[in-house]
Amino acid sequence: MYELAHQPAVQNKLRDELINFEAQRGHSPEYTDLVASGSHGLDYLEAVTMETMRCKAVLMDIARQVH
Repeated sequence: MYELAHQPAVQNKLRDELINFEAQRGHSPEYTDLVASGSHGLDYLEAVTMETMRCKAVLMDIARQVH
């Protein structure tokens, strides 16, 4: 959310995509639409989500041991 707050152009594009989705489908995106966003016409939302997870990973390094 922090990064998105600093990107008004991204916010506007996401808002437009969600408005267009609602106009085309007649309802706001539901959970199933958000989970499968790339295949349901929410391509930009999918791209923003994936890029955020790539750049802001919670665990940058995972140590593994063989037992």
